[in-house]
Amino acid sequence: MPGRSPAVQSLCTDLTCPVCLEYYSDPVTLACGHSFCCSCISRCWQIPCGSFSCPVCRQHFARRTLERNWQLAEAVQHLHAQQAQPSKGSGCAKRQQNLKLFCQNDESVLCAVCDRSQDHRSHSLIPVEKAAQEYKTQWTQNFRKQRAMLGANFPQKLLSSKNWSKTCRKPAAKFLKNVKSTIMRCETAKLPLPNVTLIPDRSNTLVQCPHQDSQLFSSRILLKEISQHFKADVTLDGKTANPYLVVYENGRRVKRCDTKQDVPDNPERFDSDPCVLTCEGFTSGRHYWEVEVEDGRHWALGVTKASVRRKGGVRATPEEGIWAIGLFWNQYRALTSAVNHLSLSQGLQKAGLFLDFDLGEISFYNAETMEHIYTFYHRFTEKIFPLVWVWSTEARIKLSP
Repeated sequence: MPGRSPAVQSLCTDLTCPVCLEYYSDPVTLACGHSFCCSCISRCWQIPCGSFSCPVCRQHFARRTLERNWQLAEAVQHLHAQQAQPSKGSGCAKRQQNLKLFCQNDESVLCAVCDRSQDHRSHSLIPVEKAAQEYKTQWTQNFRKQRAMLGANFPQKLLSSKNWSKTCRKPAAKFLKNVKSTIMRCETAKLPLPNVTLIPDRSNTLVQCPHQDSQLFSSRILLKEISQHFKADVTLDGKTANPYLVVYENGRRVKRCDTKQDVPDNPERFDSDPCVLTCEGFTSGRHYWEVEVEDGRHWALGVTKASVRRKGGVRATPEEGIWAIGLFWNQYRALTSAVNHLSLSQGLQKAGLFLDFDLGEISFYNAETMEHIYTFYHRFTEKIFPLVWVWSTEARIKLSP
């Protein structure tokens, strides 16, 4: 079984929900003709948008009307039955506890006995853990490309990221089941068209927005949705503040002083670097908060892992468990091991930070212009805390309520 035929691949794509990117479950069809899982479209319409609209073509409906698509449900059922049949030479159904190898030719997981059979002797075999990691990396790249393409279609991004993180947490052998068809469905899923603007000229022609303007438009809509649905109320934790930092105004503000404060040297406190964390930390979900910066030329904002080193110096890099951007001598930077300058359209006075813990992203925005600045990608494995770093005594940092 070297691979699926183009006809079967096309069938898999046609039976894929454009929201969750999985095969349809309890499919329903809208008046515009597009179909979705009943649970997917229901959750999309739970997000207040002012009216009911199709996530694909954006057609608006005055009433919430869903029609069961029995033919589509039956087709999915037949496809599941076909894929449940063991492939030729698999022979491992009775030895599930000994599945150690993945056959790249047959897309099947094998035990130590079957890998020596005639059916797989000339095939490419690799350990299941290595195969799972390679496919997860490939799927992650495809998924993030789709998130970028979806732009302002935020309900789809919300639901598909939940499905993505759930699937990636599966054990290697379970994740590899039909893995190529899963990736193929993600690559070929039908996505909404880019935003277009109707030009009121003589020809009344639809033309696509310039890339930069379209990207900024999508960023503004996305940030507006994020701030409405995932706003987190965070305050600074004085017990973590470096002795040269003063936290005041009920944990909303912090500044750096010239003199060291008389505070206890508790385990949570940074004793060398001018850092302070928030009281609130996150272990899952999506969270958005804003930070205002008043004056000062040396500061940084971001997140850090709970186990970050508190005693002695620490480098502000992802390798040390810190994901942040900052201002240094009038130059904005993403704090990475190599110098990474950022180009902003205007000075940053209010930053918006959006943490998607499950997807492994921390994104930075200019909360005033709603311009996207930078995004770090990392698979978070422990509690994450918002962080403020203040080198300059002129800087005044404030967490917006």
